[in-house]
Amino acid sequence: MELMTLDRNRLEQLRNMSSEGHPEFLIEMIDLFLEEAERDLGVLKDSLFHHNADDVRFEAHALRASAMNLGAVRLGLLLRNLEEEASSGDLGDFKQIEAEYLRVKQVLGIERNHHA
Repeated sequence: MELMTLDRNRLEQLRNMSSEGHPEFLIEMIDLFLEEAERDLGVLKDSLFHHNADDVRFEAHALRASAMNLGAVRLGLLLRNLEEEASSGDLGDFKQIEAEYLRVKQVLGIERNHHA
């Protein structure tokens, strides 16, 4: 079974946390995630470049939590794998994470525009 880019059930849960007919909560969650993820991915990429396993582990963990909270399951699992690999000294590959983030960003952008 292939994991989806976004868990639609999780998005529905977030939508339901908003007042009926007022999707601001979900839009704010998407905006906050995208803003923080851009920054966190930059720090993560820099930490990988400098072979700083502690920072890689910390950033991967923080970004994973945010991704999973918004339903970005595949991205969350890739980050969990990186976090575990960094614990053993293997700093892994950033390309898969970056590619998945771009997919998440695209789908969240569509979701955001649909509810704006």
